[in-house]
Amino acid sequence: MRAVFVLLFAFPVCAAALAAEQASDKAPGCRLEPNTPAAIKALADKPVTTQPGPAGDLLRKWYAEKSAAGNVGDVYDNRDRGHSGLDLSQFPQLSKTVYNELALKHRLDWAATLRRLPLPTFGNSSTSAGVPDGGSNPRMMYTAPGGLRGLYAQYTANNLYIYPEHCDYKPGHNGSPGYGDLYPTNTPFVFISQGSSGSDQPFMHAVPMTMAAFRPEVKKKLVQHGLLMPTVQMIFRSTDKQLSGPGDYLTGKAHPPVFDGAWVDPLAMIRMAHEMTADTIPPMAQLTVVEEDSPVRGSDYFEAEGRTEELGTTPAVIARVVRGRSFSRRMLVSAANSFDRNRRPLEFHWVLLRGDPQKVSIKPLTGRHVAAEIVVNWHDRRPIAAGSPMESSRVDIGVFVHNGKYYSAPAFITFFFLDSEARTFDPKGRLLEIGYGSGEVDVQAPWLLSVPLRSMLADPYLFRKSGPVAAQVLRTPAQKTAFRNLSQRFVHWGLFREAADSPEKLVLTPLRKAADTDPAALTRFEKDLLQRFHGEWLGQFVYRNVAGFPFRAYYVDPNISPRKSWRDVYHYNAQENCTGWTRYDDDRAAEFTADGKLVLEKDAAGKPSKTQAVRYEQEQPKFDPANPPRGPNWNFLRWKAQE
Repeated sequence: MRAVFVLLFAFPVCAAALAAEQASDKAPGCRLEPNTPAAIKALADKPVTTQPGPAGDLLRKWYAEKSAAGNVGDVYDNRDRGHSGLDLSQFPQLSKTVYNELALKHRLDWAATLRRLPLPTFGNSSTSAGVPDGGSNPRMMYTAPGGLRGLYAQYTANNLYIYPEHCDYKPGHNGSPGYGDLYPTNTPFVFISQGSSGSDQPFMHAVPMTMAAFRPEVKKKLVQHGLLMPTVQMIFRSTDKQLSGPGDYLTGKAHPPVFDGAWVDPLAMIRMAHEMTADTIPPMAQLTVVEEDSPVRGSDYFEAEGRTEELGTTPAVIARVVRGRSFSRRMLVSAANSFDRNRRPLEFHWVLLRGDPQKVSIKPLTGRHVAAEIVVNWHDRRPIAAGSPMESSRVDIGVFVHNGKYYSAPAFITFFFLDSEARTFDPKGRLLEIGYGSGEVDVQAPWLLSVPLRSMLADPYLFRKSGPVAAQVLRTPAQKTAFRNLSQRFVHWGLFREAADSPEKLVLTPLRKAADTDPAALTRFEKDLLQRFHGEWLGQFVYRNVAGFPFRAYYVDPNISPRKSWRDVYHYNAQENCTGWTRYDDDRAAEFTADGKLVLEKDAAGKPSKTQAVRYEQEQPKFDPANPPRGPNWNFLRWKAQE
């Protein structure tokens, strides 16, 4: 798997090249082979496939009977320069893209694309960047401005691409050993294969076989109405080998963001495609947002100007990144624009595919369930199913329409929660605290020592219980000064106060009084801070030169949300209305009003009397012409009072 940085330029469709012998080398582009009318016509005399086995035998039989359309007019687009290319000798009727020298020079043939070819097209790129550099091709497109809109346009233009997830969907957390589910949304626009280079091959064989198996009149109608690839998606998800039966189609089991190649069943796919008739082709689910909560930047959430909760809104995917401070998100969605090209009556289905059923409410409206009110409460990262090693921070809701014969491909409504934000709500759903830059301490020590050290770090009261040890390692003035520098940072975070009789005696100051003795009452971020403090204390004073305890914030794609490092503790009046918050970081504590202004002065009653607006900025990477910055912007988001 070669690391790449995806080019998301929708460079012009080379429609002229379809009729021309060769694309111009003066403009980036491609041509098709074969590309003359006579050569294309001659493809019909070639075998539909040379693949051995039952699926190949059936396709050849159907094509000989003229009940299968074959692949004449279908295009294969390889975008990894043959790194994981399709063996076209197995599909002699396919055309292929050929990129000219200028396109190759500018790497316009490489990695993901939002380009749309005017013929039924499938393709692949077995390429990816590393997780910190933007990750797999789908993740880069999902997070790019306009990426979801471009993918929807591609999907409804009968174009479908296949990309490996590489390291974006593997069990683990923060790289130990994997990162879990890093996709901020789920879509039917692409196939994402589980694994790295070559994992796309089972899909690359199944897709052209399915395209060939449709009856000629069915395929023509699907292409005419932009339904070819939605139908291919529905067929694959319906015949997935891991499913127990047809009922599983309306469950999350059939619609994960990533698919294992072992689940592909080409024989079942071509059978389902071939049995379709022109008057029973699948319908298409189409979504519209009617109403939704709209948090306010600067008071409900903190991002640079222009960034909202909207990751993308298309008729097939509504994707949101949950940034606002409210416990619940409400959205009213209509599927009234869903259609069946044969005007068959539709049934509407709204299904929770991924998420906690106790925290998601889906209330279908009207007698036919054409619309639904959706309420999603805050979700922490969790296993995607009971006992699963895979964890996710996303909620997926699937919308399906049924025309009496077939379900549509899924349309998705997704909510992505930021793993690096540690939030604590009270039983009434009031926000008590958000800790930005939540993470964990990594114990770096010999194996025999690492186990007890991890156990020690798991005790939030470790320092308080270690009085004799603390006294022993803080005997010299230099040690006491070093410890004071360390402890002051955590005093500034609001975690401790110094005891009156000695600055080496730290007193825990939890938000909940019960947390003095009950660790379950500590907030998520208080536990984070205590682990960080204990790691630095052990590393500097107890196990110096023996073990390391670096803290690592949980990974969130910087293209979704830049890094932040502060703690907001919220305040409420007797009427339970938010009156503002206190913001802590390494250096200071600052007071804010409920509308996000910095408090400069208070009156005798303790109410803000002078405030100042605040802006949030992320410094851009320094530009070096000799080594221009590549990948995401890893600089922190900072806040400052406006002058």
